[in-house]
Amino acid sequence: MTRGPLRAAPWAVALALVLLWGQPAWAAGDQDGDGDVDVDDVGLILDARNSPADPADSRDLDGDGAITVLDARIAVTQCTRPLCARGIPSIDMEKATNGHDADAEPGPTIAVGEAIAWTYGVINTGEVSLSDVTVTDDQGVSVACPKSSLTAGESMTCTASGTAEAGQYANVGTAEGTSPAGTTVVDDDPSHYFGE
Repeated sequence: MTRGPLRAAPWAVALALVLLWGQPAWAAGDQDGDGDVDVDDVGLILDARNSPADPADSRDLDGDGAITVLDARIAVTQCTRPLCARGIPSIDMEKATNGHDADAEPGPTIAVGEAIAWTYGVINTGEVSLSDVTVTDDQGVSVACPKSSLTAGESMTCTASGTAEAGQYANVGTAEGTSPAGTTVVDDDPSHYFGE
């Protein structure tokens, strides 16, 4: 029998925090220090999502070294106010150049004048539907997406094309969507190539 990686249940994480720090389980999720865990605390964690965390960072509730939507979900389980438990919105995008996930320079080498195909893989990583989903590119590249809304867990691939220019090239794609509560979520991803 094959087993996947072990994951601690949110209640187990909360219990561990009590045992380690000797404070109520919800206290770890109280990011703004106002004595309760609410939507403001969840928002503070989401604002820092997809960033690394040092061991002392209180936003890294699962202790995995990164602040992610999973930490926000743990905070939701610690909520001391009823409105906190509403669904958490989140979006993720991965951009590729001619099939290469070229986040860092130089990226693939492409002959000057050759066609370039950019793909932008967008997924709704949150717990609620997203509307007004758009993808833009900071170099003015026209991006086409098959739809403008995504249900929780749904994904799509957007596309753009261009022609290789000489030298080092970089562009950043940005995906954006709006939750039913009006919260805007954003994610971006760079891509590179070298034209010669």
